[in-house]
Amino acid sequence: MTSAEDLVARVRAGEPLDGAVLDSLDLRERKLAGAKLAGATLVNVMLDGADLSHADLSGARLFECSLDGAILDGVDLSDSEVGATSCDGGDFRSCTLTGAKLLMCKLNGARFDGIALTDAALAKCELEKASFAGAQLTRVHLDVSQLRGANMSSVTASECTFGRADARAANFTGAVLDRCSFAGADLSDASFEGARLEHDNFPLANLTRTRLSNTMVGCVFIGAFVVPPDADTNEPNDGTEHTLDLSGYEFRGANLERTMLTGAILRGCDFREANLEGASLSECDLRDARFEGANLFRSILKGANLSGVNLQGQRLRLGMWMEADLSAADLSGAHVDLTMLQQSDLRGTNLERAAVENSILDKARLEGIVVKKTRFERVGFEKLDMRRFPFDGLSMRQCDFSHCNLSGMRITDCDFSMSNFTSADMTGITLEDCSLEMATAKDAILKGADMRGADGKGVYFGGASLRGANLSEARLRYSIFTGADLGKALFIGADLRDAMLDGVSAHEACFQSATMVYADLSHTDVRGADFSMANMNGARTHGLDDHEAVYDGSLRLLQRGTDDKLYAAEKLNPAKGG
Repeated sequence: MTSAEDLVARVRAGEPLDGAVLDSLDLRERKLAGAKLAGATLVNVMLDGADLSHADLSGARLFECSLDGAILDGVDLSDSEVGATSCDGGDFRSCTLTGAKLLMCKLNGARFDGIALTDAALAKCELEKASFAGAQLTRVHLDVSQLRGANMSSVTASECTFGRADARAANFTGAVLDRCSFAGADLSDASFEGARLEHDNFPLANLTRTRLSNTMVGCVFIGAFVVPPDADTNEPNDGTEHTLDLSGYEFRGANLERTMLTGAILRGCDFREANLEGASLSECDLRDARFEGANLFRSILKGANLSGVNLQGQRLRLGMWMEADLSAADLSGAHVDLTMLQQSDLRGTNLERAAVENSILDKARLEGIVVKKTRFERVGFEKLDMRRFPFDGLSMRQCDFSHCNLSGMRITDCDFSMSNFTSADMTGITLEDCSLEMATAKDAILKGADMRGADGKGVYFGGASLRGANLSEARLRYSIFTGADLGKALFIGADLRDAMLDGVSAHEACFQSATMVYADLSHTDVRGADFSMANMNGARTHGLDDHEAVYDGSLRLLQRGTDDKLYAAEKLNPAKGG
């Protein structure tokens, strides 16, 4: 067995001791500078105060050793394994620790300032008030370590882990942290002020009184929490009983791009001029928060509470705001584009002079919504009960009202051009001075509707029920009524030029003084209908059933009647007939 004196002599002689096994030696205060101990095994060796400067301990294994006060200048500990070893106050600033694995070591007050550390682990270590100021850390694991009061200022860390670390009051000011994980870490009273955080993860982290950075890009705070002041501090805090309450936090001008604060309480937070592009604030309580000048492009606020919030003049584009509570919020003058608002609460929301485009409001709550001079274009309202919606004077071009309930409404001066009313219930609706140009009302229920004077050029009414509807003086050129029910409907003075009325059931309908030049009435059932004074020049009446129809004073020049050969063929092949 090698004695302490023998070992010191061999070191002084420059003899290599690579792979040596040293057990229970007292080498305190010894001169071991330049020792060649690569791959050596040291067990219960006391090296307190020893001079180990420039020693080669690469690949060495140290267990239950003590190095308190040792001189470590230039020591090579790369790829070493150090366990249950004490080196409180150790100065590692000039050491090489690449690939080193330190487990359950005492390193309180140790200095790692400016060190370049890669693929290393300092797990379950005591590192209270240790300093890593200005260090370059790459894939370093500090999991379950005691880092209370540690100085991590200006550190540059990439892909490092601090899982379940106790980093209370740690100082991360000015740090640059990229893809680091603080899962379950206690960061109470820690400071990240002036730091730059990118794609860092804080699940179940304790952020009580933590001072956060104003630059947090792509960070995830799901499950992070704040312990309320009145909580029992003697009880363990794993976050299961608490939420992330950052009420009143100052995020003004912050860069929170793609950061996830899902479920956080953010009441009264200041997000003015903040960059929230792609940020996830789903299920957050954002009441009384301020957003003036904030960038909300591609923001995700599913289920968030924004009741009464001021979003005046905001540009909300490509947002996901489903199930959000926007009741009584002020979106006046806002531009909402390509935003999903399904099942959102818009009761009492102010959208005066706003522009809403390419967005979806299916199943949203719209009671009391303010839409004075609001412009809607390509907006989905599918399956909504819109009987109390204030349509008057609005522009609602290319909107989707399919399966909506609009029955009994009186709507004045609304532009519904190119909108979709497929299967909508519009029973008894009154459309006064409204434009329906190129709209679709396939299978819609328009029984008893009053559409006098409506601009319905090119509307598709295929399969719709217009029984008893009044379309007198309506402009319906190029409109398609194929298969519709027009029984007892009124088209007095209507413009039906080039309209397609093939296969229509128009029992006792009234077309008095209508202009039906080149209209197609093939296989139309107009029994008992009134065409008095109608202009039917050039109309196609192939297979027309006009028993007891009235044509007094009508014009029927160049009218194209039944084609006998075609009619016979259709009888032989009903599937291809009218």
